[in-house]
Amino acid sequence: MKAQFLAGGGVADVNFLKLAGPAAEGAMAWENGPSLQSLPGGNGFANHYKARFGGSMA
Repeated sequence: MKAQFLAGGGVADVNFLKLAGPAAEGAMAWENGPSLQSLPGGNGFANHYKARFGGSMA
C-alpha cells in the first residue's frame, strides 16, 4: 500500500526518525497548542490566511 503516514504528536520525536529512517520521508505529525487568538499576532495571521486562501483554518 502506498500512503502518506499521518500521526499525532507522539511520533514528533527524534526516535521516530531514527527508527523509521528513510521510510519517515513525507511523514506528517501534529501537536495541539494554544488557540490562535491567544497568541501574539494570531488574529492578524488568521485574517491574512483568510484573505489569501478564502476561508478559516478551522
